[in-house]
Amino acid sequence: KTISGVWDITRQTDSLFWVGHNSGLLKLEKEKSGWKTTPVGNDVIFDDTFRKILIDKYDNLWCGTMKNGLLFIPNPSKNQTLEYYQYKFDKNINSSLSDNVVIDIKIDSQQHLWVGTGNGLNLAIGNTNDWENRGTDRPNIEFKRYMGRSNSGKNLNNNEINCIFENSDQTLWVATQGGGINKLNVETGEFTYFTKDDGLPGNDILGIVADKNNNLWISTEKGLAFYNQESESPTFTNYSSSDGLQSDVFLINALHKSDKGRLFFGGENGFTSFSPEKIVLNSIKPNTIFTHLKIYNQIINTGDTIGKKFILHHTLNETSNLLLPFRKNTFSVGVAALHYQLPERNKIAYILEGYDNEWHTIPASQQYINFTMLPFGEYRLKVYAISSDNIPDDEIRVLLIKIMPPWYRGKYLIALYLIIGLLLITFSVLLLVNRQKQLYQQRLYDINLDNNESKMVFLANIAHELRTPISLIVSPIEDMIINKSELDSKWHNHIYLMHRNANYIMKLINQIIDFRKLDAGKLKLNMHNDDIVRLINDVSVNFKAFETRDNIKLILQLPSDPLIVYIDSQMIEEVLYNLLSNAFKHTPKEHNIYLSLSVDANNNAPQEGQADHFLKITVFNEGETIPEADQDRIFERFFKASESAEGAGIGLSFAKSLVEMHQGKIWVECAEGRGVMFHVLLPYVKADTIETDVQDGEIFKEKKLLDRTGIMRYDGGTDNILPDKLTKILIVEDNEDLRKFLVDILSRAYTCYEAQNGDVGLKLALEIVPDIIITDVIMPKLDGYELVQKLKEEIRTCHIPVIMLTAKNANEHIVSGYKSGADAYITKPFDTNVLLSHIARLIKNRELIHQKYKQQNFMVEISTQNLTRDDVFLKKVKLLLDKNIDKPDFNVKELSVDLKMSTTQLYRKIKGLTNYSPVEFLRISRLHKAHDLLIQKNYSIKEVSFLTGFNNLSYFVKCFREYFGVTPASFRDKMWPIE
Repeated sequence: KTISGVWDITRQTDSLFWVGHNSGLLKLEKEKSGWKTTPVGNDVIFDDTFRKILIDKYDNLWCGTMKNGLLFIPNPSKNQTLEYYQYKFDKNINSSLSDNVVIDIKIDSQQHLWVGTGNGLNLAIGNTNDWENRGTDRPNIEFKRYMGRSNSGKNLNNNEINCIFENSDQTLWVATQGGGINKLNVETGEFTYFTKDDGLPGNDILGIVADKNNNLWISTEKGLAFYNQESESPTFTNYSSSDGLQSDVFLINALHKSDKGRLFFGGENGFTSFSPEKIVLNSIKPNTIFTHLKIYNQIINTGDTIGKKFILHHTLNETSNLLLPFRKNTFSVGVAALHYQLPERNKIAYILEGYDNEWHTIPASQQYINFTMLPFGEYRLKVYAISSDNIPDDEIRVLLIKIMPPWYRGKYLIALYLIIGLLLITFSVLLLVNRQKQLYQQRLYDINLDNNESKMVFLANIAHELRTPISLIVSPIEDMIINKSELDSKWHNHIYLMHRNANYIMKLINQIIDFRKLDAGKLKLNMHNDDIVRLINDVSVNFKAFETRDNIKLILQLPSDPLIVYIDSQMIEEVLYNLLSNAFKHTPKEHNIYLSLSVDANNNAPQEGQADHFLKITVFNEGETIPEADQDRIFERFFKASESAEGAGIGLSFAKSLVEMHQGKIWVECAEGRGVMFHVLLPYVKADTIETDVQDGEIFKEKKLLDRTGIMRYDGGTDNILPDKLTKILIVEDNEDLRKFLVDILSRAYTCYEAQNGDVGLKLALEIVPDIIITDVIMPKLDGYELVQKLKEEIRTCHIPVIMLTAKNANEHIVSGYKSGADAYITKPFDTNVLLSHIARLIKNRELIHQKYKQQNFMVEISTQNLTRDDVFLKKVKLLLDKNIDKPDFNVKELSVDLKMSTTQLYRKIKGLTNYSPVEFLRISRLHKAHDLLIQKNYSIKEVSFLTGFNNLSYFVKCFREYFGVTPASFRDKMWPIE
């Protein structure tokens, strides 16, 4: 092999050396005829670059390579075949070598093997006795890695290791490429550092060696450093090519210490050799002087004015005290080190007492010590010079520096500040007293607000509780109205009167709930087109009883034609109810109330998007007027002119909020001696220019149509609902009265079951598998939402339609109900017609599902995406039937076992989905299979019978003819079309 680029030469004996070079490992032996070189190893691995060779006490070779990691070659004198073992980096094994580029190898005084790589330091963990072998065993070695992974200050600061040196105190000095010297305390595993900031010429450290006096010599890429670690104050003394070195650049690990202590360092221009004890330091001490003062980068000479009255009377070197104004607190003090051996390597050490806690060292060539934005106060600048041989000046120069405070920190101004402070304290006390008064008033206001909030919460809770009892009033009355032919005609008017007033109570309850929503910011307008004339007529009908009772006449002054406006009709109804109710309360007997409607032009120039007309509604009641002091407060929440006044004081406040949500206006006007007028002004746009914006998911309730005679007209009825006692309905309701009422109403047409809470309802649903379930939402143990979710997740009940019947009428509650899986959502109080119509619709939907599966021959061959749980169930049943179709003994019991269901549950499930019993469904599936086999014409009638599980041919023919209307033979021979 061609020898080039020698990296390492290691002596084993005087006549045996090992050489590592770019092309492998070389054995160098001295013979009688001269020196003989022999390449080592025939393996391709020996063609790698060998960077480092180490011989342990057993004469084993440890070789560091460029690409193949660490090689262990047992004692070559005993290992004639040169067996070797390799230790490489493995990313999957944390105990492997940290990198395959091995640069240095070291065995310390404790016989620990250290390996420096291009990516970290490694400590070999293993029994060193294993190293004494004859090449027959691989030493069991794992590696502990030391790598720089964080900036904690205790790890390696650079992972590229050039040299490993054990110091006399048994600390490990690790030379890194770019991180200076890393000192490892082997016991603690923590590192400390020497870098350029500590006096090294550079941070690329290439080698470390100790001389006879235990001083360290360190080669770098910027010269040679000497560290006198045995002195009281160890420092670095640096040497460069100007001192006689071959150059400033040395090579990695190119160093040697001879037996006589002479040191050799290899570099780019050869090598440098010297005896450390013959190097004599220049003991002459440097002198330290102050040179110039700079303020904001301008030199201040003797006699120059600093500011307006501060003068530098002497040269800076002769000045002991320096007085500076506050605005001149950025300055530089010039310092020179007088020593002429190598002046460019002189240094200056300084500390600014009162500001710094540590000494700083800068090159003397920097010439100035710079200070920026020093706070005002007194400081002591201490300075001394250091020569190029690290000999310090005995005398420490001291300069006292005082920076004056700013003008606003002067004595007179401080006194002024005290006076101002006293005034501020006095003012603050007065302000605090006033603030306490305001806080007290605010607290009273908050207490009043909390009281109002408590009232609203109380009223809203009571309103929710009243919904169910009102349902038990309204629904039976409606039932009597529907069946009024069975009642004596003299009770008809009483029934209508009760119904009308029950609905009025319901409107008041809804108003309280809506007012609570408004207060919470959750009330939304549901804008749509409506006839305001018809709306006023419908509202006025509900006050017919008040007219009769108090002999008060309500006179409507309305247009004769319909007037279509874009409003939330339900909210405008609330406004009209409140205004008319208030009018009837304050109108004396035998007086009149006038309600007028007109369209007024918008006198202001309408802007884009504004209405060009206004709709004006006026309610005038004869009687006493409102005192002027109360007119401004009449729309406040819970305000009442007197404690004896009827109502809770929220009606007019609520009406005002609803009108303002319509971008309208409401106000009161008194006609002295005549009565009170309430005006409502609403924006009006012609209907043909309105763009409706109805929110998705809004549910509009059908309005009952009323006329001015007070007679309620019902659209439709339940006459078209036929009794079906085979249909089972499960009613889950915790209110016993409402539950009994529903059972009474529904049991006329259906078979009813009842449960008092969601938990019982779930168990009963799994047991009886009803056709329809009606459930409340708020129930103990298991609420309605949870009940529906569990029903829809259970394969035995997921097909059952569910109707939610609840007092929770907010939009978010309705959305939650449908999301949970409900098929219908009815709010209390409810119309029994609506409930019966929903039940009839869901039963009709079940029939459509039966027809769907029948038309598909009960096959779910559609895409596997978007399958319902019912489709998945039927598909599973069909797969089981197809698998066992040829087994005559396969029956409903075996099918239920495979499906992990009881036979009763299986019956109800298949019956609910297909309207066939499981036995009929099994037989029909066999017949459809026979139909497909007969089409193929590959089998006889008898074979088809046995292939489809019929073990009796005559029974098979009979069933086929009954289902398809033709015998199997006729169908096969003539291929008659079958629906």
